[in-house]
Amino acid sequence: MYLHYLLIFVFQVIQGCNGCMATPQSSAAPEVPVIPCQTCAAPGLLDVPAAAKPTYFMGPGSVAPGAPVTAAQCVSFVITCNAVTTPNNKVIQIGVDQIIGQALAGPSMAGRSLTVTVVCNGDGVLEGVDVVTGNRVTLTNAYCSVAN
Repeated sequence: MYLHYLLIFVFQVIQGCNGCMATPQSSAAPEVPVIPCQTCAAPGLLDVPAAAKPTYFMGPGSVAPGAPVTAAQCVSFVITCNAVTTPNNKVIQIGVDQIIGQALAGPSMAGRSLTVTVVCNGDGVLEGVDVVTGNRVTLTNAYCSVAN
């Protein structure tokens, strides 16, 4: 008699647990690893830092995708500050974020364009070289500054 009740109880538990022991879904699609150096977004071009005004103003520039670098196909971007025609051929440079005193390229006379390539590093962060110190710097934005 107890066996009969036990079997009914077990049967009810199994029925009430619909989906408790779900079969894991499998996929034939291979898992694609995320490679951090392929995830960086293009840097923005900002105005010159407020502390630099009115001595400097924002010059024209652009950001374009660069060729992939390294065996991991890390993304890169080309930042260009265009030549500016000014009465005295003023100095231009490519600045880092909103930091005064760090530059990715320059200074150069305004009659010449400046170009620099920044690369997405293994941490998924854009990186360039500060021409002032020679040190690597990370960035999210750049700016084209022209002396007034």
